[in-house]
Amino acid sequence: MMGAMGTSTDITTDLLALIEHRLGGQPPPRVAAVHLPPVPWTGTKDGEFGAVELDSGALGLSYVLLDNTLAALAG
Repeated sequence: MMGAMGTSTDITTDLLALIEHRLGGQPPPRVAAVHLPPVPWTGTKDGEFGAVELDSGALGLSYVLLDNTLAALAG
Protein backbone atom coordinates (compact mmCIF):
# COMPACT_ATOMS: atom_id res chain seq x y z
CA MET A 1 0.00 0.00 0.00
CA MET A 2 3.00 2.31 0.38
CA GLY A 3 4.12 4.26 -2.70
CA ALA A 4 7.11 3.14 -4.75
CA MET A 5 9.51 5.63 -3.16
CA GLY A 6 8.15 5.11 0.36
CA THR A 7 7.86 8.83 1.08
CA SER A 8 5.90 10.17 4.01
CA THR A 9 3.46 11.82 1.58
CA ASP A 10 2.73 8.40 0.07
CA ILE A 11 2.22 6.92 3.52
CA THR A 12 -0.07 9.78 4.56
CA THR A 13 -2.16 9.45 1.40
CA ASP A 14 -2.36 5.67 1.80
CA LEU A 15 -3.34 5.88 5.47
CA LEU A 16 -6.04 8.48 4.84
CA ALA A 17 -7.46 6.40 1.98
CA LEU A 18 -7.50 3.31 4.20
CA ILE A 19 -9.26 5.19 7.01
CA GLU A 20 -11.89 6.56 4.62
CA HIS A 21 -12.45 3.07 3.21
CA ARG A 22 -12.80 1.52 6.69
CA LEU A 23 -15.25 4.23 7.78
CA GLY A 24 -17.54 3.20 4.93
CA GLY A 25 -19.05 6.66 4.54
CA GLN A 26 -19.67 7.10 8.27
CA PRO A 27 -18.32 10.21 9.99
CA PRO A 28 -14.97 9.77 11.73
CA PRO A 29 -15.02 9.33 15.51
CA ARG A 30 -14.80 12.55 17.51
CA VAL A 31 -11.59 13.29 19.37
CA ALA A 32 -12.22 13.97 23.07
CA ALA A 33 -8.65 14.94 23.97
CA VAL A 34 -5.04 14.95 22.84
CA HIS A 35 -2.58 14.20 25.63
CA LEU A 36 1.00 15.39 25.12
CA PRO A 37 4.01 15.08 27.40
CA PRO A 38 5.51 18.23 28.90
CA VAL A 39 7.54 20.48 26.60
CA PRO A 40 10.45 20.70 26.81
CA TRP A 41 10.93 17.00 27.42
CA THR A 42 12.54 16.43 30.83
CA GLY A 43 14.41 13.28 29.84
CA THR A 44 12.17 10.93 31.82
CA LYS A 45 10.17 8.02 30.45
CA ASP A 46 7.01 9.89 31.49
CA GLY A 47 7.31 12.06 28.39
CA GLU A 48 7.97 9.60 25.59
CA PHE A 49 4.39 9.00 24.45
CA GLY A 50 1.38 11.10 23.51
CA ALA A 51 -2.20 9.86 23.20
CA VAL A 52 -5.35 10.61 21.25
CA GLU A 53 -8.54 9.90 23.20
CA LEU A 54 -11.80 9.38 21.31
CA ASP A 55 -15.32 10.09 22.60
CA SER A 56 -15.84 6.33 22.84
CA GLY A 57 -13.01 6.10 25.37
CA ALA A 58 -10.66 4.42 22.90
CA LEU A 59 -7.07 5.56 23.31
CA GLY A 60 -4.26 5.51 20.76
CA LEU A 61 -0.64 5.96 21.82
CA SER A 62 2.19 7.38 19.75
CA TYR A 63 5.91 7.68 20.42
CA VAL A 64 6.66 11.40 20.15
CA LEU A 65 10.43 11.68 20.58
CA LEU A 66 11.44 11.03 16.96
CA ASP A 67 13.12 14.02 15.32
CA ASN A 68 11.03 17.15 16.07
CA THR A 69 7.71 15.34 16.54
CA LEU A 70 6.98 16.61 20.06
CA ALA A 71 7.90 20.21 19.20
CA ALA A 72 5.73 20.09 16.06
CA LEU A 73 2.75 18.69 17.99
CA ALA A 74 3.13 21.24 20.77
CA GLY A 75 3.13 24.05 18.20
